[in-house]
Amino acid sequence: MKANFIVMIMILIIVAFSIGCVSNEKNGTSTATFNSAVNASLQPDTVFKGQGYTISIPSSWKTRQEVSKSNWINEIMDFGDGKSLLMISRQPNPNPESTTETAVADMKQKYKNKGITIDVEEQTTVGGLPATRLIFKDGSSGTKYMQILTTKDNHALIIQYSSWPDLFDQKVSKINDIINTLKFE
Repeated sequence: MKANFIVMIMILIIVAFSIGCVSNEKNGTSTATFNSAVNASLQPDTVFKGQGYTISIPSSWKTRQEVSKSNWINEIMDFGDGKSLLMISRQPNPNPESTTETAVADMKQKYKNKGITIDVEEQTTVGGLPATRLIFKDGSSGTKYMQILTTKDNHALIIQYSSWPDLFDQKVSKINDIINTLKFE
């Protein structure tokens, strides 16, 4: 039941960020020019110190921290393009027996119930810890997501990248490089 609570919080975070990623798009911006600017803007040149971790990010990203009513600590890195975010969320795990696998299974069921299809599910590591990577698209907003879920020191951790599908596909490789700089303290 407590794993369900964690999953519900994760879904609420996704919905909040999908609303934040919705834009009026299609303003005639040249995609080729924008793509080269995107790649240049994704060069990490500063170390961000979060709650129990560090990660190398571009200094142009705006960062902020939010604490939700359910005690999630959300550290948000805004790319400044109005369409893309990287967020690292951390919450004390109310059920010490809950594992990454049970949380992922519960989350997948909740997504299925909402009509969201997981396009990619794969095992990975983040900061030296085993983790699960999910990639999916929210059909209502069009936003595409990559979530990496793991647990550390009795905390549930979610690293989430969200963007419009065309930008997501262009940036995901660089975002994975940035996520690979994450180190837990």
